[in-house]
Amino acid sequence: MPAQDSPCKALREDITILLTNKCGNQCKHCIPESGTLLPDEMTAADIIRSFPLLQSYADASGIALSGGEPLLRPDFRSIYEVACKFFRITLFTSGIGLTSDLMTLFRDSPPKRVIVSLYGLQTSHDSFCNRKGAFSDVDQALTFFREIGAPTVVNLVCHSGNLTEIKQVIENLKTRGVADKFKVLTFSPLGRGQSLDSLLVKNIEWIGFVDDLREHFLRTDKCFGSKIEVERHVRSIGLSNSHRPNCCSVSIDRNGVFASCIHIDANGDMYPCVMLLRNPVFRFGNIRTIDTIDLCSYYERVSTEVSMIKKRNCTQCSATNDCTGGCLGYHLTTGKDRRCEDFTFDLGCPTRYEPLFLPPD
Repeated sequence: MPAQDSPCKALREDITILLTNKCGNQCKHCIPESGTLLPDEMTAADIIRSFPLLQSYADASGIALSGGEPLLRPDFRSIYEVACKFFRITLFTSGIGLTSDLMTLFRDSPPKRVIVSLYGLQTSHDSFCNRKGAFSDVDQALTFFREIGAPTVVNLVCHSGNLTEIKQVIENLKTRGVADKFKVLTFSPLGRGQSLDSLLVKNIEWIGFVDDLREHFLRTDKCFGSKIEVERHVRSIGLSNSHRPNCCSVSIDRNGVFASCIHIDANGDMYPCVMLLRNPVFRFGNIRTIDTIDLCSYYERVSTEVSMIKKRNCTQCSATNDCTGGCLGYHLTTGKDRRCEDFTFDLGCPTRYEPLFLPPD
């Protein structure tokens, strides 16, 4: 395979495999619209066969196992046991399917990191997931993985209905000591959430929320506050123009490799970012045939698409010279990146985060 065709040599651990689209929740914002199986989902043999290929072609030392809910695969154990021989494992889970058998598996081979998502306090979380008991499943997972010593990360997804609860959620988890890190992000209008405009957090609300969160932990517990990261928007976290975040993680460097993550869908299709999952323009191949992927035409196609997006959405914008461009997933799904509407901050990548407390410029 020629070096220029290598799809992901710079990615290292930024590779996520959706083991299945099956899920016991029906979360309102779900980007892959999880719930039912996709046609032609990969078999355990397909997934296991991909591990040495990813290790070779992607130069990957770690991967993330996600879904849907990965623990709902009846063959999860066999996949996980082989994955541990190749990679450091990050596990995304909602806690559904965490059986005693899998608990034994994780005690013997703990993941290097576990990531769960919370959408507010119990009532809000269950409502957002459309299932009573969803909060209890996450709580059980956090408790279990903390007990076995696996580092835990809590993604706190903010929307217009739960902003006032997020601080209390963090304080509750702090008291119990079950979370090692928090990532605070905004609801994304993609996938199942693309029609839910009422849930979008306005820019001024987000900035005020982050300021309040920062002031609270500066006042009460700065050490604990250092465990919190927030979605990466320049003005909401006080960065100067010299520290602007990369506007899009799909960018390609001089060596012709992705600067972003790679998401492998449950059917094996490969995309350079979760925000572009199942967008045919940005599909660059299938993991089953990674050894035959040729990215030359992909680069040309993506470059053309990005140019068209900027011409269509940004040419007449008065903030063009000051804006970092926004998220391609947002532009393609909602017509533009809605976060730029009142120009209150430059737009960063919604999959990247910055510490709540930043060093001075």
